[in-house]
Amino acid sequence: MRSPVLPVPPAHWHVLNHVDQEPHTLGDLADKMSVSSASLSRTVTVLEERGWVTRNRSEEDRRVVLIKTTEEGNYFLRSIEERSEDFLTETLTNLSQDELNRLMDGLEIMIKTFADAMSYVPSDK
Repeated sequence: MRSPVLPVPPAHWHVLNHVDQEPHTLGDLADKMSVSSASLSRTVTVLEERGWVTRNRSEEDRRVVLIKTTEEGNYFLRSIEERSEDFLTETLTNLSQDELNRLMDGLEIMIKTFADAMSYVPSDK
């Protein structure tokens, strides 16, 4: 059986997810993730060494370096998603129908709570 544990630190997974959506510059990515460019640069270097991302100069502006996922990085992300889905499915299969109903009720409460909290900006309070 496959292990449900992520084989990389969560920060690496988040970087991969961001650049999988679209290429980013280091600065833009650091801003989105609320980390320093220096810290993120080390993370990107590790991901680059693993073959999961590349740094490419923009054709339009040679000063801009874009970080993109590689085919191997894409494959890695998809495998994490599949493993997570398999783990969740296997785990939930062991619940009774009553437990599943209670879980769904709890999830609906959580979704509503977050939706309500996100319907205003913090300065509105």
